[in-house]
Amino acid sequence: MKIVHGMSQDMLTNMENYFAWGGGVYVIKDLLQKSNEDSDHVLMVTLDCARKDSIKEQYQHYKTKSLITEWTPCEFAEIPSRNLTHVLKDYEYFDNVYCICPYSCKYLNNLYGYNKFKYAPCWFTNYTVQNPFEIEKDTDICYVGGIHLIAHAQAIDVMSNYKYKFLTLGTCGHPDIDKYRTHQKLLTSEKYYQMVTCRISLNINMIDFRQHHINMLMSDHDIVQKHRAFNNIYSGTAPQFKMRVHESASVGALILCKRDNWNIIEDFYEEGKEFIYYDESEELHDIIKDVRENWNNKYKQITKNAYNRYLQYTTDNLWDYIKTSDKNLITWNTDKSL
Repeated sequence: MKIVHGMSQDMLTNMENYFAWGGGVYVIKDLLQKSNEDSDHVLMVTLDCARKDSIKEQYQHYKTKSLITEWTPCEFAEIPSRNLTHVLKDYEYFDNVYCICPYSCKYLNNLYGYNKFKYAPCWFTNYTVQNPFEIEKDTDICYVGGIHLIAHAQAIDVMSNYKYKFLTLGTCGHPDIDKYRTHQKLLTSEKYYQMVTCRISLNINMIDFRQHHINMLMSDHDIVQKHRAFNNIYSGTAPQFKMRVHESASVGALILCKRDNWNIIEDFYEEGKEFIYYDESEELHDIIKDVRENWNNKYKQITKNAYNRYLQYTTDNLWDYIKTSDKNLITWNTDKSL
């Protein structure tokens, strides 16, 4: 299978210097090493591959054309000039689309009339931290990412009362929150070195929609009624599994996930055994203290369980699944996509 990424040579050469790429740095490098340039089956791995006809035209006559998407369900509400017609056009070219949103799989498969979309986890392999349990954890909690929801801001406010790390790309656009930043614009490897010293990694598997996004979605009642990711669109949120969950597991940090209306994390990790939930930000006080006091006898095993589960979602394992289409290799719950 030939790997196509649509990136410039400069970006390909220097992408490990870009924090914004996160774990995607390792995924693309892994896949390129597996690429068979003589194959007449192609796997595309970036948004440009879905959008640009100039890329698609080069592989039009390949026997199978597949795509990995890690942006869904964002494509349904981007800008007013892009609607469902454009989304369908993006995906029509492909025989198989591996999608991280189960509700997008179900909705789009119903529209196409066959199982084009396959629910699959984010791909991720951490090559920076190999033995996370041999490294001392001297920090209570970390959060990696931007501030897009009230839940993010509330969590950061609580975290700041403890020994914490807030790693982000740059300004959050909120002066009261920006003051809590501890690390900015890190290299991907540096990010993992910072995370591995933390007992807890906070995760919120939701994306935010602004009013113009909501207006776009509301203009198409079919999407709102039939695409379950948008059944709570009035709140301005939708589910999206974050690669950060795998990153947290890979550094031996306790995955602390905010419970939401969809809880997609449960398709990949088991509550209580491999991660824990919180509901309201005020709960974080007690959780942080309890984890600090009972790390060895209560929580460390949870992180080891999560680490072992994350290993099922490495590039090597998911590559085997895509190459063979062997459903016996599916170790995650696909019920929401059916």
